[in-house]
Amino acid sequence: MKLLILISWLSLFSAPDAEVLTYRRMLYASEKSATMATSFYTITRSLTNESAAVKRGYKAMSCFMMSKHVTGPLSKISYFKEGRKELEEAIALSPDNMELRFLRFSTQSNTPNFLGYKNSMADDKARILKQLKSGVQAGDQDLYDKIYTFMLNSEYCSAEEKKLIHLN
Repeated sequence: MKLLILISWLSLFSAPDAEVLTYRRMLYASEKSATMATSFYTITRSLTNESAAVKRGYKAMSCFMMSKHVTGPLSKISYFKEGRKELEEAIALSPDNMELRFLRFSTQSNTPNFLGYKNSMADDKARILKQLKSGVQAGDQDLYDKIYTFMLNSEYCSAEEKKLIHLN
């Protein structure tokens, strides 16, 4: 039984494939660059409903990045809605996937209140903190480091939660 639990935990941080790493790098570059956001969006358009859930999560993130960089409120809302729908579908396909939960938590942390997209923050945060408290970081160190850093800097984590994360 303990082995099954360990394997389950390790799978949450298993090494990503090269395509996921590329999407992850593009996501972070897209935060500051409209050109990169456009490239990221264009590349992820080829992903279909049959694509792996994590890849669909990055497809969603490309929409969110476009909504950040386009001008005009209708375009912003359109990209945002597309990203929200895609991310929720990806999480429905793989509800225990830590990377998807992190993508949604980080998105909802940065979404204005008037968009009404903060409804999953408590659940996502609880799942993420549980993983971080366990100290499991096998496989995908890059993802673990990004989650760890984000949570330590998040205004949505209490001082006590940050202290517990930092101890691990």
